[in-house]
Amino acid sequence: MSNSNKKIRDKIIGLGESSARKSYYPQLLENIRELKEERAKLIETVHTLEEREKELENLVEEKSILLEEVHHRVKNNFQIISSLLNLGRNSALLPSEAANFSETGRRIQVMAQVYERMLHSGILLKVQIAELLRYIAADAYYSVKKPGVRINYRMNENQLFCGVDLATPLALIVNEVISLLYSYAFSDGSGELNIELAPDTAMDSAGNTAYTIRVFDTGPGITESTKEVLEKQLGVILIRNLCSQIGGSYNYIPTASGNYNIIFSISLNKDQAA
Repeated sequence: MSNSNKKIRDKIIGLGESSARKSYYPQLLENIRELKEERAKLIETVHTLEEREKELENLVEEKSILLEEVHHRVKNNFQIISSLLNLGRNSALLPSEAANFSETGRRIQVMAQVYERMLHSGILLKVQIAELLRYIAADAYYSVKKPGVRINYRMNENQLFCGVDLATPLALIVNEVISLLYSYAFSDGSGELNIELAPDTAMDSAGNTAYTIRVFDTGPGITESTKEVLEKQLGVILIRNLCSQIGGSYNYIPTASGNYNIIFSISLNKDQAA
């Protein structure tokens, strides 16, 4: 190629490259401008999210403080009620009156323990069922002090929880049943108090595993006349009313000696316990 032709070619190529650069430059500037706008929007979004996060943190902190205050007031209210009942018991003129105050105080303590168990569970408005049942049984055992009566716990479902709306009546029922058993079912001072929590052999209507709670005795049992007396007492009336609320059952099972063993049972479906 001659020198003249090479110079012409270089001029044409150079002109083409320069033209290309000139044609792309406005678009490049526009792209840069759009990127800057997007960057500004992202920075603004980040700042907004940071502010919102701070607001949420403050809100959570405020709610935590409020919740702690509510817990404190609820506990104080339980203590005030218990103190009033203790005053009533101490000022009662008749032993039967004092006993009524004591029984009511025990029921209040059971309700307070449901609340305590809820706080310890770490799950809002949930209570660990096995832990609650063990507490009620142990508290009754140390209150009555019948060393000849043995408590059998058959509860392997330690991670089973239920809502407070079920836990409260359930705890009150179990407390009443255990109190009845200690008072009437072990006339010779010996026997077994059984507390069971286990998967049911049947499934619930949706095909999920159901769970059964049973509280019963294997002592000498109660007589027919004692059974008739119990049916008129506040404890059994309370048991039956609460059973109708949560779907439990309270029955007397005939023994070989002609007496009756007391049994409470309830089946819990997946919506009630999980």
